Amino acid sequence: MDKKYQIFISSTYKDLIDERKAVQEAILFMYHFPVGMELFSAAGTNQWEIIKSTLDNTDYYVLIIGKKYGTVIPDGYEDAGISYTEKEYNYAKAKNIPVLAFIIDNNVPLSEDKFESDSVKREKLQAFIKRVQDNQMVEWWDKKENLVNKVITALNKEFTRSPQIGWIRGNSQSEIQEHKHNNNNNRKPLFEVSLRVDKEDNSKNKLYQNSKNGFDNENGGITIKKKIVKKEIPQKFTQKLSLPDVPPKLRKYVTEESIHEYNNNLPNERTVKNFSDKMMWYEIINNCGVPVYFYIDNIGTLKATNVNIKLKFPKELCVYNIEDAAAINMPTVDFMPENPIVKAQEKSEIPYNVFSSNIFSQPRMEPICSTIDYRNLADLDNFHKAKVIDNNSAEGIFPSIMHTKGDYLDGIYIVPLKEGKYQVKCYLICEEIEEEQECIIDVIVENIA
Repeated sequence: MDKKYQIFISSTYKDLIDERKAVQEAILFMYHFPVGMELFSAAGTNQWEIIKSTLDNTDYYVLIIGKKYGTVIPDGYEDAGISYTEKEYNYAKAKNIPVLAFIIDNNVPLSEDKFESDSVKREKLQAFIKRVQDNQMVEWWDKKENLVNKVITALNKEFTRSPQIGWIRGNSQSEIQEHKHNNNNNRKPLFEVSLRVDKEDNSKNKLYQNSKNGFDNENGGITIKKKIVKKEIPQKFTQKLSLPDVPPKLRKYVTEESIHEYNNNLPNERTVKNFSDKMMWYEIINNCGVPVYFYIDNIGTLKATNVNIKLKFPKELCVYNIEDAAAINMPTVDFMPENPIVKAQEKSEIPYNVFSSNIFSQPRMEPICSTIDYRNLADLDNFHKAKVIDNNSAEGIFPSIMHTKGDYLDGIYIVPLKEGKYQVKCYLICEEIEEEQECIIDVIVENIA
């Protein structure tokens, strides 16, 4: 089920109007909802109440800071003396909305009208920037294209780290019930293994697999339901242009030489294939994977010490450390020559809809809305990070597990490559168990496409 997020774009307006438009278009290409001051009409309703209501329904807050502080709230109003942008930021922080901040680099050359001329406002701007930097990580940008790339990357990572409620189509009761179930479920799929340590003679102690408890299918295993699809790479990466492709109003700006140069500099098949492979793997990791954890339960009467667990996955189930998977960025399209029709349109300043033409727009790949999910582990007794050895094995070490207690091995991200039924082999040993013991956990992968 697709989930769409509402993303609030906060900044000063006139000096950053082009940057705001570019970020809005990027978010639309991600199939999410950008909102901001452009959508607030000058109605009789109190403007701040409209903004506040919009923020209350916002999933992520994007703050873009340039060289201007913006309009200051006048005396006699709440929060007088600070800018509306800073007030929006304060409210987003107070509501615990995830904030992504992007600050212009100090060395960027700008026209005079884009700098803050008021000395008092300049001081307020610097104080605001320092407070933003103190409160969260920030990204620095120097031009519009650079800003857009950083916003896309940061949003994808934030979708991963902090998934929000979002919006879903409400055209079926089953979808709504599924959404409620997913929001109420605060735990990842669970693999559970029990060991019993209650004998002085370590040859008597043994490993148990809980055949049903903690599992979600009748075979005593985990069922992973994912849409496993492969994405076609657009052919327009290699699509050549000709003069008839140029709209009549732009033909005086486009020459045969510029079209010839564009066609000669199109990427070769090897470059496109390399990009296609990277994009395919990026999509598989983000769109098909699922975070899991393992629970090791000591059901005996004595403490288990130096507990070592090794996990072997079949080749159809790739394994990642969850932070490594979340850090994988979408491949960038940096090999395309400048489209002479796009360049002509910029010169002419003739408005057009970027969605209405396949020729105007450069090939774009919308980012995948990542399903990598850091769950809240505050309710767990304890957890340890697994060490991923390679794409098909991982291990964990516990100094001790008290009797009648358990411990969690976390940080594993499974990427199923195709549907089917598989087995994960679990090897466990501790000081109190004489020989390494093995159990099998079933994993069923279902393709929901």
